[in-house]
Amino acid sequence: MFKKIFIAFILLLVLLFGAIIAVPYLFKDKLIAIAKTEMNNYLNADADFKDVDISILRSFPNLSFSLIKLTVVNHEPFKGDTLAQIDELAFTLDIMPILKSNLVAINSVSVVNPDFRVKVLEDGTASYDIVKETDAPEKEVAPETETASDIRISLKKYSIENAQITYDDVQGKMLLVIRNLNHSGEGDFTLEQFNLITETRIDELSFKSDGVDYLKKGRLEMDLTTFIDLAQSSYEIKDNRLKLNELELKLSGLVKELPEDAYDLDLKFNTPTTDFKSLLSLIPAIYMTDFQDLKADGNFSLKGDLKGEYKDESYPAFNLGLKVDNGTFQYPDLPAAVRQVFIDLAVNSPGGDLNNMVIDLKQLKMKLGEEPIDIKALVRQPMLDPLFDLTLLAQVNLANVKNYYPLEEELTGNLDMNLTAKGKVSTLETERYEEFDATGTVRIRNMTYETTDLPLPVNIQDFNLAFNPNKVDLKNLALNIGKSDLKAAGSLENFFAYSLGTGKLKGQLDLASDFLDLNELMGVSEEETPASEEGSAGEAAASESTEKFELPDDIEFAIKATVAKITMDDAELRNARASLALSERRLDIQTLTADVLGGKVAIAGFFLTPEGKRPYLDFNYNISNLNVKEAYNTFNTVQSLAPIGKHIDGFFSSDFHLMTELDDQLNLVESSVNGEGKVDLRNATLSGFKGIDKIADKLKMKDLKELKINRIMTVLEVVDGRVYVEPFDFAVKDVKMDVSGSHGLDQTLDYNMLVNVPSNYLSGARDYVGSLVDQAKIPGVSSSALPSTLAFNIGMGGTMDDPKISIKLAGKETESSLKDKAREEFQKKKEELERKAREEAERLKREAEEKARKEAEKLKQDAQKAKKEAEEKARKEAERLKKEAEEKAREEAEKTKEKAKDKAKDLFGPK
Repeated sequence: MFKKIFIAFILLLVLLFGAIIAVPYLFKDKLIAIAKTEMNNYLNADADFKDVDISILRSFPNLSFSLIKLTVVNHEPFKGDTLAQIDELAFTLDIMPILKSNLVAINSVSVVNPDFRVKVLEDGTASYDIVKETDAPEKEVAPETETASDIRISLKKYSIENAQITYDDVQGKMLLVIRNLNHSGEGDFTLEQFNLITETRIDELSFKSDGVDYLKKGRLEMDLTTFIDLAQSSYEIKDNRLKLNELELKLSGLVKELPEDAYDLDLKFNTPTTDFKSLLSLIPAIYMTDFQDLKADGNFSLKGDLKGEYKDESYPAFNLGLKVDNGTFQYPDLPAAVRQVFIDLAVNSPGGDLNNMVIDLKQLKMKLGEEPIDIKALVRQPMLDPLFDLTLLAQVNLANVKNYYPLEEELTGNLDMNLTAKGKVSTLETERYEEFDATGTVRIRNMTYETTDLPLPVNIQDFNLAFNPNKVDLKNLALNIGKSDLKAAGSLENFFAYSLGTGKLKGQLDLASDFLDLNELMGVSEEETPASEEGSAGEAAASESTEKFELPDDIEFAIKATVAKITMDDAELRNARASLALSERRLDIQTLTADVLGGKVAIAGFFLTPEGKRPYLDFNYNISNLNVKEAYNTFNTVQSLAPIGKHIDGFFSSDFHLMTELDDQLNLVESSVNGEGKVDLRNATLSGFKGIDKIADKLKMKDLKELKINRIMTVLEVVDGRVYVEPFDFAVKDVKMDVSGSHGLDQTLDYNMLVNVPSNYLSGARDYVGSLVDQAKIPGVSSSALPSTLAFNIGMGGTMDDPKISIKLAGKETESSLKDKAREEFQKKKEELERKAREEAERLKREAEEKARKEAEKLKQDAQKAKKEAEEKARKEAERLKKEAEEKAREEAEKTKEKAKDKAKDLFGPK
């Protein structure tokens, strides 16, 4: 009996153990499907993973669970962008506490090889904001179930292994790149009081803001022990080690959570080491260039503290101090050192509004060899209306820079700066220049700069800026880039406000040049592909570029330019004159004229780079008496609109209006091209075009292979990237041709020609023509008795390089109907274009009005805000004066009272 019971018990254990092993595998597919469905139900993104690994044997009695190859791909407006890619997301769970109590005991969570790529657009839309909003009301929890002991979650340790993070914030103009982040934390989260021990290592840390590299491929090491008191909601920083590049910091203090998302901070930091070289490691240009071999002397100190409450826009008081005393550094292979470096910087804020912060750079002095640099700056109320006091002095022989800093570039010349500025930014914005003091000069002379990053050497003979309160005078700029030269003079307004990011830079410039070699400036050499193959070369260059070209929105320039000679591809432009206006992402070409290819070109129009949209170009051009083939080889527009120009020798004139969107590399978006214009072709010869050659071969008429054209005048309508030709006719000897149809910017053809040919010209193709006559069955016409003239209806499809020809015979009625149909189709396209032009003009007008409305509203809001702030400031000042007056009156009353007492004593006291 006992034996049977024992065997049954063993079998039960085997079955139970088998079930434990089998369940994760039996239901694996169903669990995967449920998990994927639920994830995507809650996300505005496509979440997926390749596999799930579930095991209870591997770490029994723990349950291990892993998601393998997890990806999250964004929807619009980031469609196709991968937000997250994780090789493995894993955790182990102790299942015994769940069976015994309500504790979910997580032993570990690990994220292996994650790659996070976050983007924030200009309007603030963030790619990480992917959780769907729900209108479902929150479920009410019954009072008897609202206890903290229902479900408890504990976590012992977590880790992130080899993480890659990219944070690209277009709105904030910030770029953060982290490479090879390893982070781990360990602590008993079930306790109310415990130590959280974390370790962090980053191999490469880069941070750029407003185009400035504040940290580039830096290294970070941080070991931190934090005492957490959950009952008091406090976090005390205990043992810690923070090292950024070679700079070590010590941090101590307490952070305590307060009601209503507030925090009480009491933190201090300082540097345990005072080696000047460790501070230099924070400068990217120095740290990235043979830093280990750098010799440095001198001491520095860096310390600061934060104390007080942080809530919303109310900040704790903080102080930061940086001092460098007689620092020196020198590269071992260079003859000179940067010496006598003195820095005294203090940043202080009493707390509350950040506008109370004061930034005081009392001194920043150094000698580059024997040449001095001296900077002082004081900035008050930086958030609302910066009040600054700046002094900058420098005299540097640029040829000596290579003596104290390793340069691969060639650099010579002299830099002289002597500049002082003092006043409020608001005085500049409101043009109260008399309240702002700015004087000084910046001058560069005889500077040459050659580097592998620039294809051409730059030589600045003279660059002379003179500063005064209301403007900066560009007294002279004379430079050469390769073979090209440029001279400029003019003035800049609102320079200081623009430099501080609070206003627009305005100016007037006069530019002049004797010679501009655009081939050289744009990196086009004589050995490169010819103009006819420019498309493929352009596409290759575009594919290497990742930056989108944008016009600035905070610069307003009026520019007048004259250029004696310009070379572009094989063309030479002379006597070029232009009047341009740059403002708010828009360049207006008011006039641009030049002599070219024996004729003249005049252009006017505008170019936009709207925020969040494709660049847009709208321009008119007038071409007078240009050689067709040379124009085709020179201008991309001629290649696109008139591809037949490749096969024409002769001269033409044209007036054209073109509207189109451009891609990020400023190539035409073909489907968006619209426009209209006239073309006048004179004294031309058409030869070498396969379409005409095929017709000539069919009809055995060699004369058609070289068409002599006296004059053709026609109108072109461009609708959505397709060029429609107004029906036109011309004659070659006794052959009359009526042409209509269209071609695309993609080189596709859809043309129809009515060709009237004297029968005696067709003797070589009698059999072919006879077959066409028999097929057409035209009354009164037979292959044995041809009329004096035959009309052919010729269709031309295919592409420019491979045209397809169809030929039919047409009777008089067919001729008439084909001509009427061609004119009717062209008229429809003309009306369609007119409608599109009106709609586009209305759209641009609406956008301009909306932009103006928003700017006016912003100005109004800023004015209201400034008014409220001024009123609040005046109220506080009035209260302060009132309190001072009351205090003074009270003191005076006390004094009067005391005097009265003294006098009474004198009158009634003992004698």
